[in-house]
Amino acid sequence: MGFMIHIMGIGLWLVRVGLDVCLFFMLVRLVLMWRSFNWLERFNRSGKELVDALAGTVGWIWQRATQKQLSERGKLLVSLAALALVRLVIVEFGRML
Repeated sequence: MGFMIHIMGIGLWLVRVGLDVCLFFMLVRLVLMWRSFNWLERFNRSGKELVDALAGTVGWIWQRATQKQLSERGKLLVSLAALALVRLVIVEFGRML
């Protein structure tokens, strides 16, 4: 039984690392919306597809739930908050193991 708990802990850690990568790319996009940094453009291009897909999905869910359209910045902020909340839940669940 202890072996399975360790495997679940490793799986949760890998999911958390993936969420951290998504959060990083979203923060890069948000920073570049306010100010231009040439050295951040490479990171923005690398995570463009991931951030666009996630922000589009969250924007679609938001529109279906509230009947209001979010701006691009609003989609990113709501996505960032949702991912941070999911990451918090996963970390707390991992601590319970």
